[in-house]
Amino acid sequence: MKRRYPGRRAERGVTLVELLAALVISAFIVVMASRIYLGGHFQFLRRIWEAERLETRYRLKGMLQGALKEEVARCTGGKLWLRGTGPEKEMDGLLRVRFPEYSVATFLCLEPAPDSASLVEWKGRFQPKLVEYQVVLKSHGAADTLVGSCIK
Repeated sequence: MKRRYPGRRAERGVTLVELLAALVISAFIVVMASRIYLGGHFQFLRRIWEAERLETRYRLKGMLQGALKEEVARCTGGKLWLRGTGPEKEMDGLLRVRFPEYSVATFLCLEPAPDSASLVEWKGRFQPKLVEYQVVLKSHGAADTLVGSCIK
């Protein structure tokens, strides 16, 4: 014989409160999973952008080091022209063609002073012994400055 307790009904299904609790818990789990996914995806995209940015800077430095091994024709007012087999090539134009993020570049050519103890601005007699450069690249609202030098 079954014993029945007074005030207790035989349960045959899911109550509304249990159903709502299950929905709230599952919605919480879905929200947390989507936040984790979106956070990871944002970090992934940011790292891809950083990698592309560094790769561009590395290509720029390699291009500058290679180009500055050529003979310098003129270096005045922060601009630099290289002498090649054809007409003189301005570095500004070369950088604009190869790097869409290019903003501005400044070059300074130096040669040893007559006393050989210091460097002075290049006068154009022989090739400069040191070429210093500063190139600004702008992308995604940020500006990066690449500063370096090339010793000849």
